[in-house]
Amino acid sequence: MTPPARLHKYVDPMGLRAALVELRLRWSRPARFNDPFDTQFELQFPFTDVEFDDRYVRELKALTFDSSRSVEANDNPLVQFLRRRREQGLLGSAEQLAREARAVLREARQPMAEPIREWSAQWRDTIRSFLVLSLSEEPDNPVMWAHYGWQNRGAVLQFVADAPGFPQFYEARPVEYRERPPAVVDLEEWVLFRTNQRQIDGERLARKYVFTKGLAWRYEREWRNITRSESEIRSDGFEEIPFPPFALVTVVFGCKMSEEERDRHIRSISAMLDRVVLEQAAPDRTEFRIVTERLGVVGDLRQR
Repeated sequence: MTPPARLHKYVDPMGLRAALVELRLRWSRPARFNDPFDTQFELQFPFTDVEFDDRYVRELKALTFDSSRSVEANDNPLVQFLRRRREQGLLGSAEQLAREARAVLREARQPMAEPIREWSAQWRDTIRSFLVLSLSEEPDNPVMWAHYGWQNRGAVLQFVADAPGFPQFYEARPVEYRERPPAVVDLEEWVLFRTNQRQIDGERLARKYVFTKGLAWRYEREWRNITRSESEIRSDGFEEIPFPPFALVTVVFGCKMSEEERDRHIRSISAMLDRVVLEQAAPDRTEFRIVTERLGVVGDLRQR
């Protein structure tokens, strides 16, 4: 999915300085997220043991006794074993298979829970190396300004997002907002895995968890890009990664930033950002919304 033409990064004064002077953006460690559910889910199944048993037994019966499924059984050790038992007269009917399979499932119930515990532990270790760049479609959301724009004393950075030449932004993907946390796999996926017909796609699973948030966060209209870092974790939970200067097109200063601080930021802007447009945010006089006023282009303001 191609992102919108522009995506926005709300930053505090330190993040603003990193962007304007060093041409770096802060990517965050998931452990630092303000949402306690964000990527911190316990892995879980969206079905009961009974539902799994019924579907699993039906699949075994079909694979063993349905000749139309012979092609997919060629490289399946489990099905080959069951069919050999049937051919040897040790497995007389689908009903016998169902009885034996249910007995095995009852004995294996606790061991079957072990993979989930192991995956949960692996997931917690894995996300420690994740770095997430959080962006938004919204350039003027008052709640975003309060939460991420340092109570309106920070800024909003606007980037070109629909150009392949700027992969940090072009490769961003939208966050999905849901009522419930995502599941590890659905019933069909788990049955196929347990019958040796399909492997679990760990990369897809990781992305599903990283790109899902609760419905209460819909107002953010967030897009994310993720990468992995093996460097030592900083105490503040950030890592600053360079961005291409031509990707930044507009900087909006918060409505509560003092003129003195704003002017200091303008004087410190890198010469590589001379084409960036600067704007000043302000509360609208008649509506509950943020409006902006154009201050000028960085290169022109330098010459004044």
